[in-house]
Amino acid sequence: MLAARYRGIIAGVVLGSVSALLTYHIRSLITLDSNPVMSVIRRAAFALVVPGELAALLTGVIYVSRLWAVAAVNFLFWFGFGWLFETFISEFIKLRRAIAAVR
Repeated sequence: MLAARYRGIIAGVVLGSVSALLTYHIRSLITLDSNPVMSVIRRAAFALVVPGELAALLTGVIYVSRLWAVAAVNFLFWFGFGWLFETFISEFIKLRRAIAAVR
């Protein structure tokens, strides 16, 4: 019951934590791989790191190499995205059930 109540927060924390962890391992995400499956996984993982890298590039932090700041931006961005996406999906399911009940 409690986990169902806080699904949005849990989804945001998980997605934000994964992106923050991947930020600290960005060097391994950039290397090329001959295996096409691993190449796709690395590209998808790198996509989780892009918002923090863009923010660091715009503020000039990337040249100073403050990785904790980039990880914090990634965590906050993906936390908000995960929370809002889960809220949207749950409201969409409620709307769909209401429409089905009317029929």
